[in-house]
Amino acid sequence: MKKILMIALLLAVTINAFSQRRRTVRRSYARSSQWYIMPKGGFNIADITDWGGDVRFGLALGGELGCRVNQLITLSGSFIYSQQGTTTWYNNEKNNLSVHLDYINLPFMVHFSVAPGLQLKVGLQPGILVNDNSILKIGGRRYEGSLGKVLENTSWDDAGTQSVDWSMPFAVSYQYRKWVFDARYNLGLNNVTYGTWTNSGHNSVFQFTVGYKFSL
Repeated sequence: MKKILMIALLLAVTINAFSQRRRTVRRSYARSSQWYIMPKGGFNIADITDWGGDVRFGLALGGELGCRVNQLITLSGSFIYSQQGTTTWYNNEKNNLSVHLDYINLPFMVHFSVAPGLQLKVGLQPGILVNDNSILKIGGRRYEGSLGKVLENTSWDDAGTQSVDWSMPFAVSYQYRKWVFDARYNLGLNNVTYGTWTNSGHNSVFQFTVGYKFSL
């Protein structure tokens, strides 16, 4: 009789432990699969490579939708209005050219958790050009409009601006409670312009944002 009672007690303890483990796994999976949405804003320090120009300080505003796949990996997609461009000289140092290029950037990122609150991120980012405003000062005259339009006032080339930009973002972020502080570098993959002038220039952007997470 004692043996039967011991076996029954052992079986009950085993079943209870197994049930608790299943509930713990389900809760852990639920936590690790949490969706979130995060509005965020900040600023850019932007340049165009190989143009020998000065940086443009601009805004970066948007939002992010993400899902924590497991304890190590999170996937996200964002919608960011990003002011980019540069100020440089044109043909010779007496001619000043300011290029303001505004994009809707759509970065798709993979986040790797490396420590509590700390993540490393990498991804791919298409950018749609929504504003192209350039100012060319040459020969005492001032021309303003899209890059292609202002260059029509010269006889040196037929360059224009690509309507789609591709970049590879690399980022590090730290989360404190619901606040997320993100620093990233967007490495341009394609030429900013087409035509005969400086078509080797790529977007180069350092971006710093602060966001606030809302769980879904």
